[in-house]
Amino acid sequence: MGNKKGALEDYTQAIRLNPQCTMAYYNQGFVRWQQKDAQGAIADYSQAIRLDSRHATAYYHRGSIYHTSGEYKAALVDYNDAIRISPHYADAYKHRAIVRDRLRDKPGAIADYTKYLQYYPNNDQVYYYRGTLFYQLMSARFPRRPLIYQLKNYQQALTDCDQALRLNSEYAEVYYNRGTTYSVLGNQQRQLADYEKVLRLNPDLFIRHNYTAKAFLNRAKIHSEIAATKLKTKSYAQAIEHYTQAIADYTQAIRIDPNYSNPDYATAYANRGVAHAQLNKHQLAIQDYQEALRLNPGYAQVYYSRGNLRYHFTDYSGAVQDHSTALMLNPDLIEAYYARGDAHSASSKYQEAEADDNEFLRFYPKHATAHYKRGNVRLELAKYPEAVADYSVFLRSPPLHAEAYYKRADARVQLKDNQGAIEDYNYFISLKPNYAEAYYKRGMAREDGGDVEGAAADYHQALQLNPQLVKLYTNRGVARDDMANKPIGLAEFSIRPNLPSPVAYNNRGVAHRQSQTPGALTDYDVALSQDSLAVGETEDVNKVLRHNLDSVFYNNQGVARYQAGDFAEALTNYNTAIQLAPNSAIAYYNRGLVDQELQDNQKAIAEYNEA
Repeated sequence: MGNKKGALEDYTQAIRLNPQCTMAYYNQGFVRWQQKDAQGAIADYSQAIRLDSRHATAYYHRGSIYHTSGEYKAALVDYNDAIRISPHYADAYKHRAIVRDRLRDKPGAIADYTKYLQYYPNNDQVYYYRGTLFYQLMSARFPRRPLIYQLKNYQQALTDCDQALRLNSEYAEVYYNRGTTYSVLGNQQRQLADYEKVLRLNPDLFIRHNYTAKAFLNRAKIHSEIAATKLKTKSYAQAIEHYTQAIADYTQAIRIDPNYSNPDYATAYANRGVAHAQLNKHQLAIQDYQEALRLNPGYAQVYYSRGNLRYHFTDYSGAVQDHSTALMLNPDLIEAYYARGDAHSASSKYQEAEADDNEFLRFYPKHATAHYKRGNVRLELAKYPEAVADYSVFLRSPPLHAEAYYKRADARVQLKDNQGAIEDYNYFISLKPNYAEAYYKRGMAREDGGDVEGAAADYHQALQLNPQLVKLYTNRGVARDDMANKPIGLAEFSIRPNLPSPVAYNNRGVAHRQSQTPGALTDYDVALSQDSLAVGETEDVNKVLRHNLDSVFYNNQGVARYQAGDFAEALTNYNTAIQLAPNSAIAYYNRGLVDQELQDNQKAIAEYNEA
């Protein structure tokens, strides 16, 4: 058939010699169709059919010409005849399916594709076509079908997409269709996974039908949604890539429609602002939010987004104002209650914060993080039972959250639930074993519960981790005469070369004094000899800390001498402690006790007032 003109002349000559030659007309029609002579080809195929009414291929080819010419009803008649004559004519089923689709007979088209796949089960394209019809069958023509019927067809659409992708894993159109189906079914995770593949294989599929602002807006939205999922999985490089592409598409949408004829195009500015904010381009984000509000002053979501940005910049009053406006415009924007609560809390307006958290939890009572947040606010408001309840709800949700145990323990301490507090501090310490404050607080809970030995061990560990806690240790543990109701194991306080010697000797001195065994004053003397600091030295940060340490040592030495009845030496020790640390309330208090023993009640009262 390389020489079509010569072939046509030969078929013409054959017909002249034998006008009843069916094959001559059939072949001549084929050549004429190749030469774009549709009418001549139809005439030849028609003559071949007149000579042989069971010539299925002639019906099929004539039907194909009608099909290509847009004469779908004539094409359908010919395909029907081809299949009637030859019931296993697979290509006739395939092309009749296409014509039936054009004539809006989608169930008939699906049936024909199904028949074709019986003969060619590995045709990925036909699975794609049939899957598309299953989807369209529900979304277009029969939207009021029973839900079970709709779900069945969507599932069949997904099955066809899956099969097409098993045959061709790079079939971008199939990923697009499957992603769209998942979108209708509400499965955003799988929808975005498929759309991400489309963006890799053929990103122009999202704008293939029209080069409009709306098409670019839709693709930009997909980029933004995928970027948000990447942030959640800490795939930061991919998140940046998709936010960057989203910004480019939003910009293109704005460029296509520069007159902003439709307020909906404020969406382009609003969403581009969010993308800029995620990329830490905060000034560009503010500009986009401002433009979005100019185009659509009632755009609640933009006020919400701008409020989040203001919160980021610690403009808490501005954040509250924007979130309040968002809620006024759209009371259903429930997340604005959550965000406004954060801003109130950051401004120490805890009652307002609790009110917002209450409102948010009214709609989302199982939102674990909101319970944690409200627990923090209630802790500040001294609503300890309610705080414990909120932290408990939060802690029922993974993952493990050390700070929630710590804060619940603090609330339980206030409720005198020492055992519950100790259990929470135990768990916190198992997660963060180097946090000195936790040992100090557990020590207080143990002391209040009568476990003096355990308390002393906790105070000791706290001091080893952070000597700055020594003042708190003293306030709680050293100065209370009623603490040592039972002997403390001195082996815990043996001096080891690798420990901070002054603190260690001080602690052992405390243990001696509390257990009423000799050696307290000796240990305090050693502590002071190893950490002496001349009063009046220039005080940088380290020296201030050493002043505080020495003050504690002198105070402890004074306590031991006071208990031994040596009031004059005790007074000297307390004087030195106060000289080193003028804000040492416990030293003033202890000096008042000495004054009282010395019958100087007026001075004792002054000391207590100072404390």
